[in-house]
Amino acid sequence: MSERVFGARITANVDGYVSALRRASGETDKFTAGAAANFTKAGGDMQRAGGTLSRAVTLPLVAAGAVAVKMSADFDTAFARMV
Repeated sequence: MSERVFGARITANVDGYVSALRRASGETDKFTAGAAANFTKAGGDMQRAGGTLSRAVTLPLVAAGAVAVKMSADFDTAFARMV
């Protein structure tokens, strides 16, 4: 049995495919740029909200705790004088 070599040449026009890939790449770049801007804005908004919560919630709670400790100490001192 003898071997034979067979060759074939296949050609295709891929211009439309390449053009579509370039367009898709451009649209992807636009999307990611817009998403990055939105995430940056959202991060800034969250930082502002955190600062507001710190001032509006955390600081008053700390002050209330300090007042409670002071009142407890004053009560203990006054009670100790009564006995």
